[in-house]
Amino acid sequence: MSKKIGLLALGGHISNQNATFNEMMRQLSGSDWEFYGLRNGFEAFKTGEVYPMDRHTVFSIFAGFYAGATRASLTKKDGTLDDRMVEDAVSFSRATGFDYLVGSGGDDHGIQMNILGEILESKGIPTKVLVSNKTMDGDKGGKDGETIGGYVGPFADTTNGFHTAINQGVNVINTSLSGAWTNEVVTIVPHFGRDANWVNLALGWYGNADVVIPGEFPEGHPGHSIDTIAKAIMEAREENLRRYGRAFATVVVSEGTKIEGIEQASSTLRDTAHGHVKLNPEILAVGLKEALDKYGLKSQSEVVTYSMRNSRTSNMDGYLATLTGQTLATAILEGITGMEAVLKFDCGVVVSKLVPINLASQKRFARYREEHTGRPFYDRVTLKPLPEIGDYFRPLFVDRKEIESLLPRKPTVVNVYSKPQITSQ
Repeated sequence: MSKKIGLLALGGHISNQNATFNEMMRQLSGSDWEFYGLRNGFEAFKTGEVYPMDRHTVFSIFAGFYAGATRASLTKKDGTLDDRMVEDAVSFSRATGFDYLVGSGGDDHGIQMNILGEILESKGIPTKVLVSNKTMDGDKGGKDGETIGGYVGPFADTTNGFHTAINQGVNVINTSLSGAWTNEVVTIVPHFGRDANWVNLALGWYGNADVVIPGEFPEGHPGHSIDTIAKAIMEAREENLRRYGRAFATVVVSEGTKIEGIEQASSTLRDTAHGHVKLNPEILAVGLKEALDKYGLKSQSEVVTYSMRNSRTSNMDGYLATLTGQTLATAILEGITGMEAVLKFDCGVVVSKLVPINLASQKRFARYREEHTGRPFYDRVTLKPLPEIGDYFRPLFVDRKEIESLLPRKPTVVNVYSKPQITSQ
């Protein structure tokens, strides 16, 4: 008799979800398994709609997930269980008789999968639960240095989808250099990233940004001062004029940051599942451009948003999907439940390991590593990204392209008015 696995994507989609599940199905081929994608994740609990799948159903390089994704949750905004959602989840699980439910989820939805597993166990339903670690924000893994149950934090060093997001963002930054150079302006690059600095810092370092404006703040922090930002940009333009012959600068700014006097959120739109204010990088870009104009700083903007999710899977994320799919398949063959396949840095390479879902799905901030190692990722005075970022991410990224290789040769300037007059004999 065939065994059945339900696959679901939760939260914002990433580039390599198909690749991960395809590799898992490939590893289990010949083991008498059937595979089904839950249409729009948890929404299938209500509709009962699933997509029969196999490893040839969809190309691995296609971003997102074949059966769709959703931000629906088993809990209400106050954290209590949504009785109707729980009832639907139990009814669905009894009706399908899945042996496994394997979800691709970030921190919020990884925890939701853990809650689902506990609910099914309490109801005597034998369906096992696993999670495929993902989020383009790279912000899962708990606190660095924390030890829980023999596991040492960070419980994940990076996530599926992060490499593609950074790769896409860096391409946009590099492309914008031509306009910044030609017009001697400031390029502002607002990007997706609500409250963790990983995307901001990685884009800043690998995109050779002159200034990074991160979004992690301690409670009650008023946000960045526009005076500080303007000063850092002016100094960067002067430095670039000296080194490269043109007064330009690149500024990478997180959509989740706070800058005094500048709006970055829609006044009406909300994330329907979680009630979060809908951040809008376009609004942030306009506000920052207007503020900098008062300092005589002309700017252009290149907003990096959904392309970070929708881009074709990078080669590295394709490789990480293979590692993750293999780890999930092994866990299924061994009958393991309640675990998440995470990505760790080990002796200079990325490896996939199993960690309890409740640990692996904890939010991880960049400041946790800074505090644990005593080595900051960026200079909080000059707002410059520091080499520590490249050191940390070396297992994931090759060394960055130095900006000299992306720019024209430094021009030689001749002032015709200061040249001696040429006289005839």
